[in-house]
Amino acid sequence: MEIDDLFASSGAPALKFPTTGTTHVGTIRHLEARQQRDFDKGEPLTWDDGTPRMELIITIDTGDGDGRLFMKGSMLGALRDEIRRQGLKRPEVGGKIAVKYSHDGEAKNPKLSPPKMYQIAYEPPTVAAVEQLIAATPSSKPEPDTLNSDALAALLSSQ
Repeated sequence: MEIDDLFASSGAPALKFPTTGTTHVGTIRHLEARQQRDFDKGEPLTWDDGTPRMELIITIDTGDGDGRLFMKGSMLGALRDEIRRQGLKRPEVGGKIAVKYSHDGEAKNPKLSPPKMYQIAYEPPTVAAVEQLIAATPSSKPEPDTLNSDALAALLSSQ
């Protein structure tokens, strides 16, 4: 962990996706990759070969405050697909993101619930948006922009 991570870490609540169609939209304020933890024991998770199981935590300004997206599995896969589709390397602070719980996937184990599947729209930050984010103070937090891309319109209209 870097020193900046200690100060940038957010106590923002996790954004939930309780039902199909739930969508969260916002401006990215912080990105953090970290090792997943066992939900009950709190111990770090690894793959069978000992490699750490990682997740991406994206803190976004939703307009109603900050919230965190814990991206792993199909949600992380949907983000990777969107980033690659645009020819980008990664999401960036100041970018805009919309994440929608679109449907349930196929359950591979009859004892488990089917996986949630997601659609994601991403818009890279503009220079003006990044400058506004950098200049923001707690009393002058920038207003979250809405995604204006065709991808967001298509994502939200399919609800």
